[in-house]
Amino acid sequence: MKHIVLIMNDKQWIVVDQRQNDMPLVGWTFFQNPGLECLHTPVECTFNYYHFMAHYMGEELKERVLRQMKVALETLLQSCAKT
Repeated sequence: MKHIVLIMNDKQWIVVDQRQNDMPLVGWTFFQNPGLECLHTPVECTFNYYHFMAHYMGEELKERVLRQMKVALETLLQSCAKT
């Protein structure tokens, strides 16, 4: 599943399949962030399945996304700490 990539920005996190011209598989959108006070509290959002097979990929897809998310967020935090 090396072709599965997580694209993150301030408004959405989308998982795409690079072998299929970056076709979206799943995504988190419409983050509700009214005055976030701490990092450990949940943030409401909308979760979308964009591809009919994404639901069946289940745990494997979830594990891959969480690994990519961890790397992306660690990189972001490191860059913020340097400034």
